[in-house]
Amino acid sequence: MNNMKRRGLFLSLLLAPLIGRARRQESKTISMPEGAITITSKMVPPVPQEFVPLQAEKLQQIAELERTAMDFLSAYNQYAAPSLEAYDAAFRRWQLDRASLFSVDDVVARLGAYLGCLLVKDLEMEWVQVTDAYGTDLAVRARKYEVTSFPFSSVMKRIQNEQYDFMAGVYYAVQDMIASGPMKR
Repeated sequence: MNNMKRRGLFLSLLLAPLIGRARRQESKTISMPEGAITITSKMVPPVPQEFVPLQAEKLQQIAELERTAMDFLSAYNQYAAPSLEAYDAAFRRWQLDRASLFSVDDVVARLGAYLGCLLVKDLEMEWVQVTDAYGTDLAVRARKYEVTSFPFSSVMKRIQNEQYDFMAGVYYAVQDMIASGPMKR
């Protein structure tokens, strides 16, 4: 399966568990620097959620985790400049490394923080704690639109499902959802 089809499948799988049983499904092709991908969105009944912006102490912890992501990149993609694609490649190498230098928890924390901080910086999002019927998780939420992404959970899911090449896909899917702007708060 080529990378673009894999990314499209990934995004479909990413959205489905987060939104439950679908009423209507729509597919859309979006452009990324390395090519086009197809994302699938599904409309479902809303689940009540409580959003609480993170306090300075927790934001500082996430910023520190983001800084340590460079150690991961240096270990698995030594000469690469930090980018979504470089972290995707490093993540794949880590998955194949039988004598891993980083635990699952380390990888989730570092890559989730990197992805989330990039979304916050580039796409006018903020870190929040989300509580709903399924539990509590950290996420990033657009300041003007009803768009939320769960970067730590995205990394964990890819580890559990042995998938890769997802960080760029998540970033550009979120960017596209914000740019289309139909879900203003």
